[in-house]
Amino acid sequence: MRILLLGENCLSELPWEALEGFPDLYELDVYSNNLSGDLLPAAVEKLTLSSLSTFDIHSNALTSLPSNLHLPSLTQFNATQNSITTTGSFFNTTPRLVHLSLGQNQLSFLPEGVIHLSSLRSLDVSNNMIEHIDPRLGFLDRLTTFLWMGNLIRQRGWGSMDTEGIKCTLRAKADEAAMQNIEDGMADMDVNGCHGECAGTLNLTAKLKETPLQEEMISEHLHPAHFPSLTKIVLQQNKFTIAPSLIGVATTLTTLDLSKNILSSSIFDDPVTLNSLVYLDLSINRLENIDNLPTQLSAPALKTLDISFNYITSIISLRPHYPLLRILHANSNQITALEPSAMEGLEIVQVNNNSISKLDPELGKVESLRILGVDGNTFRVPGRRVLEGGSVVLLEWLRSRCPEP
Repeated sequence: MRILLLGENCLSELPWEALEGFPDLYELDVYSNNLSGDLLPAAVEKLTLSSLSTFDIHSNALTSLPSNLHLPSLTQFNATQNSITTTGSFFNTTPRLVHLSLGQNQLSFLPEGVIHLSSLRSLDVSNNMIEHIDPRLGFLDRLTTFLWMGNLIRQRGWGSMDTEGIKCTLRAKADEAAMQNIEDGMADMDVNGCHGECAGTLNLTAKLKETPLQEEMISEHLHPAHFPSLTKIVLQQNKFTIAPSLIGVATTLTTLDLSKNILSSSIFDDPVTLNSLVYLDLSINRLENIDNLPTQLSAPALKTLDISFNYITSIISLRPHYPLLRILHANSNQITALEPSAMEGLEIVQVNNNSISKLDPELGKVESLRILGVDGNTFRVPGRRVLEGGSVVLLEWLRSRCPEP
């Protein structure tokens, strides 16, 4: 038995034990019957149909898909026009799925496991109750058809995009989420509730804003004998015009937050070396440039730099000084142009809300660049449609404007 067609009958259940006796069963159609509840009874511990490739259960009254039904060879699955609300881990057991139809059900989220179906070419989740799509869906390279209309999704611009455009938008969101996870991992301690010698964190937020900076006061906290494994210093919301050079004694420091001060052209009076520093936050200060930063701070392990909300007009090339730098936040400054050479080696660059009047097409040729945020600038070309397509679309657009060699 290879093909079994049971559609358009009045079946309320399937003879699962008998079906398991057909090891060569290739196609099973049970559409338009009276199947309800879970597709496979919970009493069945586990059932495997190793050869089943095409399975059609549309137009029934099913409410859930089972986690105990394994279909390792399944390539086409049609479950439209049911009342499915949950799918458990069903799609974790269908690694070869190519065509998946789940339209006209009651799903509130993209089913678990779908984002890992690397062979998937078409996906229909239209007319459900889904509000958000997992951005990792954008990494399904073979997906060419994605039907999503009729859900609660509110994504600006999706209505005018094809599947590839939606995937580009999703990939950009996935990259941004990954970037945020990196930063959250660096800031996973509750710094607002940690004022002193706790968990390797020194938090002096707003502690010195009413008094002039005194090295003696800082040295009480930064003496290496007190903090043999100090990893994080938070000095935000003070009135620092110069950061304390004694920070340099914290040789294990990975995170330094100097945001919300009044730092200007100089960060430190004397050069400081922080060999373990990974994350540096200089946002919300009065910096007009960062030209002197490499001479003031040696940080060979630096990966993320935040200089947002300052008065910076241009960005110098930082990678020669910080060879591991990957992420640069420079939102809400007064930057007028981006030099492609200054972006070399960077993966994520955010320069939203600046004064950039024109994007150099050569930016599209910066091989390391994955995310480029440029919303809220003064340029009119490219237009909104390109920007809504995400960084992949923007970088491709820029490359297409580069002159032929």
